Amino acid sequence: MSIPPDATVDETTALRRRRLQWLGGLGVAARGRQRLAALCISASGALLIGQAAAIAWVIQAVLVQQRPLADAIPVLLGLLAVLDRKS
Repeated sequence: MSIPPDATVDETTALRRRRLQWLGGLGVAARGRQRLAALCISASGALLIGQAAAIAWVIQAVLVQQRPLADAIPVLLGLLAVLDRKS
């Protein structure tokens, strides 16, 4: 579908329209997968923020506030469970 060098403006416009319709048809078939991929990326980002918050809380509690490590065990177990599922 390349444009011939001697094509008129009308032929070029018609060819461009056909090309856009063809590309639009390809996009319709992939739209559901694109939405699922976007949803997965958003969920991944939200879960990453949760992991970062848990790690920050553990560091704050144990190192800064000098609370016993036993106070942070539930959070550490949660992080361990998440890391175990990733591998």
